[in-house]
Amino acid sequence: MSRPVLRALLLGAVAVASAQGEEPETTDSVPAEAPAEPAAASGEVPEEQASPIDPVLVASVLLPLLIAAFFLLRGGGGSSGKKVVLFGPMGAGKTSMYLHLRFGRAIPSHTSMQLTSATFAPKCEGASGSHKPITVVDVPGEPRLNYQLLAELSSATVLVCVLDATRLPTHAKEAAQVLYDVLTHETVQRRAPALVIAANKSDVRGAASPDSVRATLETELQRVRLARTTMQDISGSSLAKGSLADPDGPDFHFDQLRPAVQVLPTAAGEAPKLAPLLTALSQA
Repeated sequence: MSRPVLRALLLGAVAVASAQGEEPETTDSVPAEAPAEPAAASGEVPEEQASPIDPVLVASVLLPLLIAAFFLLRGGGGSSGKKVVLFGPMGAGKTSMYLHLRFGRAIPSHTSMQLTSATFAPKCEGASGSHKPITVVDVPGEPRLNYQLLAELSSATVLVCVLDATRLPTHAKEAAQVLYDVLTHETVQRRAPALVIAANKSDVRGAASPDSVRATLETELQRVRLARTTMQDISGSSLAKGSLADPDGPDFHFDQLRPAVQVLPTAAGEAPKLAPLLTALSQA
């Protein structure tokens, strides 16, 4: 319920309550010198007095509206903070990252097949009391569940693509497939939420650098683009000019996107490294 509608309903309830206590106006005045005649002698029925306010009726009207106003003003009518969506290949460490952001410590986890969402103030490394609550959504990496990710795009403030930097060749191919779906989605093209690439498990020896992750992802996205647009060409589907789905455009680079895409090294294990990610979320 929006605030203007709620305000109008409250005013209406007050008007109803006021109307219950108003006395009807009389237009004929009785002269002071006229003697009062007994009602029984004149045969006239004495005018009814205005009924008092019915407290039960007033309470039944006002109480639900006051409760709704309380929760709306507290923020119960919907979160107005940022919504962060974590997505990417299976085994990239999305759930570990979610748990570290929420609880501030490493918690054993396993590959999840269910979407998880909660609103909280981050408690991970680099967090402070000044950080406002955010809604974080952990989307499963199973390709068959990509519809859950697409359903979250319309309200996302920040999209975080998480991949395992120790398995870059494999994860870049998988991440490119879902990134293409995300970047060509009508809602993302219209709203342009911030995009962060989290090169996770960067604390492990042999993990790829952010520059390598960026370059490899750009190459894989270009391959997916050529394959998908060729199929669309054959099927006769319309292609959006100037977008990633346009086969006649230049080779894809993240620099073409706005706002600017950040590729950050992250870790959500026993030696967490989430401060750069938290800074990016705060600035988005």
